Amino acid sequence: MPRAESILDQINAVEIEMIETKLNLIAGGRMVCESEVENRSPSDLGDLVGNFAQASANQLEAADINAGTLV
Repeated sequence: MPRAESILDQINAVEIEMIETKLNLIAGGRMVCESEVENRSPSDLGDLVGNFAQASANQLEAADINAGTLV
């Protein structure tokens, strides 16, 4: 007999579907990036804090160039 999903398994599945990627703020605007990384709680690796955009080299350069002009 297959094991029924526990309530916790069902909640975790819903939470994973609901997690949105946090976008980078570059030159005053939110930017979609080429990739993303997971951030997990160090005290509970099962706790996904969120997915965060990972800037490309070009986006990093654009942020660096704009950092001085937005002051």
